Amino acid sequence: MANTLGAKNDLEAVNAWLGRYKEKPSTLRSYRKEVERFLLWCAQELKKPLSSVTSPDCQTYREFLQAVPRTWIEPAPMKRTDPGWRAFRAQPSAASQKQALVILQTLFAGLVDAGYLVANPFRSLMKSFNLPASRMDLTRSFTEKEWQHVLRCLDNLPAGPERLRLKCILELLVTSGVRLDELANARHGNLRQESLPDLPMTWILTVTGKRNKTRDIPLNEDVVHLLALHGGDFREEDTKSTDPKNIPLIRTLHPSVAQWGRGEGGEFEVRVASERPGSALSAAGIYAVLKRFFKHAANSAAENKLDANRFERASTHWMRHTFIRQALVDGVPIEVASELAGHASLTTTSIYSTQELARKIKAVQGMKRRVAA
Repeated sequence: MANTLGAKNDLEAVNAWLGRYKEKPSTLRSYRKEVERFLLWCAQELKKPLSSVTSPDCQTYREFLQAVPRTWIEPAPMKRTDPGWRAFRAQPSAASQKQALVILQTLFAGLVDAGYLVANPFRSLMKSFNLPASRMDLTRSFTEKEWQHVLRCLDNLPAGPERLRLKCILELLVTSGVRLDELANARHGNLRQESLPDLPMTWILTVTGKRNKTRDIPLNEDVVHLLALHGGDFREEDTKSTDPKNIPLIRTLHPSVAQWGRGEGGEFEVRVASERPGSALSAAGIYAVLKRFFKHAANSAAENKLDANRFERASTHWMRHTFIRQALVDGVPIEVASELAGHASLTTTSIYSTQELARKIKAVQGMKRRVAA
């Protein structure tokens, strides 16, 4: 069929649809993963192309996600070219299953809109059952005691550029609530100073978050000082920059590692982002830096009577949860905390508040006991 994607086959159509999300790296990664899994399943289980999938096939895929066969799972990270590589690292949770189905429905809707397909087989499926409700896991944040352990582990690291950068990342995340991608995309051009009546001069970081919404985040003076020290290691190179506003806040300390990527024609090729240090540390790079550090913190957690497993599981998003919860505990008005976090509504922010839960606990504890003697 004639279509606005200019696609002659399913692979071209899918790649053209994914191409719409090039400016949203995290969305692109998530969408590509789920679409590739579905394409593999179509080829290996259905023995048919994506464009021939029916609504009953979609129901079968839903059942497949509910109990992924062991032959499709490999917990250990492997290169995609390794014969042992598998599409899944573990059995997907209910929330992950929901996300996969929503993404696939979005894919087929996009192919229908572009004229590549005449119908969306996922549409009737999504109406025929209740998707598992998304639930925010608020245990994925640090307590005061755990955060003190994090700071002790940080102070015990050898002094140098690595520790300084790590401190910048930790302090910025836990005092601002910025998302991982927002931090990776932050540039010097996004910083400005504001002087308002009766308030001290303050540095403001402007970030662009979900739904392309921008927001202003006041930065703590100590964090600004840390960022200046981190950037000071590259001052000589920065003075030669033709675009100083594009200098990243969080930098690489070594030449980047060669990685697989797609060329202009869609073919895979090995690419090196930068042969010199000082370029922007990617979202994946920031995530890896923190995961290594939290694993290090887990090694000494038990001796401080803390749960090592929680530090093993900790990630960048724990920092965001920690910021919001601590802001509410410290008396920050909920509407301000919501704006700083970039939430779409106060309802999302209110989930972090323990005041409502405390009210319920007190009410139940105050009820007259009616139990058998």
